[in-house]
Amino acid sequence: MTPPTPTARFLQAAVRFRLPDSWILDYSAVVIQSYSEPPVCDPENLDSILEWLCAHNYTRWVPPNPAARARGFILRPGNPKPPDWLIEAASRLNEEAGGFYTWTDEGWRNAVEMVNKSRQPSLRYRHLYNTLAHWAYENSPPGLPAELPDFFETDGWWFLGAPMTWAEIFEAVLFLEREGFLRAVGVLSSRGRLWLTDLGIIFVQSEKDLRTFMADRTPQGNSFNTTHNTVNIHGNTNNSNIASGSHNSQAITHGVDAHSLAQLVSQLRQIAPSLDLPVDDAQDLAQEINALEREGVEPGRGRRIWRRIARIVTPALTSAVAAGSEQAVQTAITAGSQMFG
Repeated sequence: MTPPTPTARFLQAAVRFRLPDSWILDYSAVVIQSYSEPPVCDPENLDSILEWLCAHNYTRWVPPNPAARARGFILRPGNPKPPDWLIEAASRLNEEAGGFYTWTDEGWRNAVEMVNKSRQPSLRYRHLYNTLAHWAYENSPPGLPAELPDFFETDGWWFLGAPMTWAEIFEAVLFLEREGFLRAVGVLSSRGRLWLTDLGIIFVQSEKDLRTFMADRTPQGNSFNTTHNTVNIHGNTNNSNIASGSHNSQAITHGVDAHSLAQLVSQLRQIAPSLDLPVDDAQDLAQEINALEREGVEPGRGRRIWRRIARIVTPALTSAVAAGSEQAVQTAITAGSQMFG
């Protein structure tokens, strides 16, 4: 069972601040961290969090015991003998607090597994794709957009107790906009706004995971009505790409406008120095821009290259803002999204 968000945030800190060679849950260290920014947990929720952990076999309450008994709760098979200071600290904690909490073997495994999952990019983005769409649906007044800064105050900002980043938020919004689930304005500023499209509303109301929803959708290609009429062509039609007859259908492939592509490539090259990228990322970006210039007129290839470019540029948005080139970066990203969205 996935812990509630306050409990998951507590577990993240508890794993990080575990006492060396000890199975004692040092919740006092977690409470101290609660005064950081953003807070780890609300101290007022501590009792309910500890009750949840005990009820789900993450921890065990150890009632008051002599120091000799306390030693047994610190040791676990395969652990080295704890130092004397730890035994003394455990005994003192036991006496002062009237007992203490220890991890169970299963609880510790589950907590560590949760922390590891919270760091996996694929799972983090999957969480955001679903959460952002539902949040926008629930927080859009009639005729008005959802205010993206308000998302920071919700449980959706946290994935298994780990906070999201604005770079991840931006990339998730870019994906949802590109796939037609929402429209976004001013995402790079402090007043980003989101509107769900009709497709986004249908997705939310389906109550499906986004990946399942997209997999279940019938591919929507360009459709062309076949008309059983005679078409008279005046002039020479030699070497023309025209299908004739009463039962023919013709697919038309629209390429990317070469002039617009050249403008986008120029914009990307202009903003690249302001992103302050590491050497490897800067080289990768230059290579991808060159690839876009060569192959971008083919929509499928251009779309794949653009997505790689977006993944490099997005984490560097903070540097762009600091360099005063935020507007130029946003213009380039908007142009690329419209071209290959």
